[in-house]
Amino acid sequence: MSKVRDKRVKILTFVSYYLPGFKAGGPVTTIQNLVALLGAEYEFMIVTRNHDHADPTPYQDVQVDHWNPLENTQVLYLPGKRSDIFSIYRLLTTIPYDVIYLNSFFDLKLSFIPNLIRKFFCSNRPVILAPRGEFSGGALSLNSRRKHTFIWLFKLLGLAKSITFQASSVHEKEDIKRALNISDNCIKIASDLPTTIQKHDTREEDTDQLKVIFLSRISPMKNLQFAIQTLQLVSSPTTFNIYGPQEDQRYWQQCEALLNELPENVQWRYCGIAQPSSVKSILASHDLMFLPTLGENYGHVIAESISVGTSVLISDCTPWRELQSKGFGWDFNLEHQHVFAEKIEAFAQLTLPQREQVRQRVLGQAADFLCTPEQIEDNYKLFEHALQQKKSVCT
Repeated sequence: MSKVRDKRVKILTFVSYYLPGFKAGGPVTTIQNLVALLGAEYEFMIVTRNHDHADPTPYQDVQVDHWNPLENTQVLYLPGKRSDIFSIYRLLTTIPYDVIYLNSFFDLKLSFIPNLIRKFFCSNRPVILAPRGEFSGGALSLNSRRKHTFIWLFKLLGLAKSITFQASSVHEKEDIKRALNISDNCIKIASDLPTTIQKHDTREEDTDQLKVIFLSRISPMKNLQFAIQTLQLVSSPTTFNIYGPQEDQRYWQQCEALLNELPENVQWRYCGIAQPSSVKSILASHDLMFLPTLGENYGHVIAESISVGTSVLISDCTPWRELQSKGFGWDFNLEHQHVFAEKIEAFAQLTLPQREQVRQRVLGQAADFLCTPEQIEDNYKLFEHALQQKKSVCT
């Protein structure tokens, strides 16, 4: 429950990318939803890069190194030079704020450096650090040498002092404990907050052909190759549409080679990058969202798909578990690829009226499933806990 205060608590928030960018996916949506749902109580003063993920071109309509008003908050876009470190130092040591909020563990500029400056120059300031799924087994397996070096330095320099780690689920809490060897009382669970439920027009084609969508960044972490290899096992007429930025060009070339080997019954198309305003309507125009990700701390696209009634087929490497019993789709271990193919095949056998019945069942339960009062309360408790913290040691 929020507290009555004379003024909003100031949360100095560091995030790798933010609006008007959108290519970084979940973290952008996470902070945007926090601002929307908790902005009356907390002022999220957001510090971020001056460009979008994997796009070096600076934003055109923002003032760099100045506070820009945006959606009930203020955003400071760093100039993208060596002077960024001095800008961060100035922010941390001169402006008024109550809590530091870091939204990555492995971002050198917007997590490691702010935490280092905080340790030596303003160590009395409480910190919340949200790894955003970076400690899952799948995530740590990518660029593992660099990541383990970060972890080693973090421990060597004693940067865990005065930090509350945010986990979005029990599973992520265990990942954080395992990676950093820290105690339970340093980790608080506060789920990411989804967007609101909205009705969207669904598919219009008068055809029984199953429409499957992959909508995510095209990178090894999101596991598009697995999705393609699964569809090679499907014999029913299927359309497979791929949306997302080609973050890793070498990986995309490998995916494209596999796509060209799909059987004739599977028609595929790369549809480019989905604009944020169109994501829900695009998802609603498909029968099934397929995301065999190697790991998600939340998975906003999963929530968005459920919010428009589109069933999901995902790995068991996300907080979204036991989906079949809840009626929202399926989550399976990636070791059992044939099971994914069998579910796609079974879904393809449904008639259009039957698929519409499935959609209506998902929509009917989505609101209560996606955003409970307890989830919002957990996020309030996270920030209130940080406000109450003095200097402490997490070991």
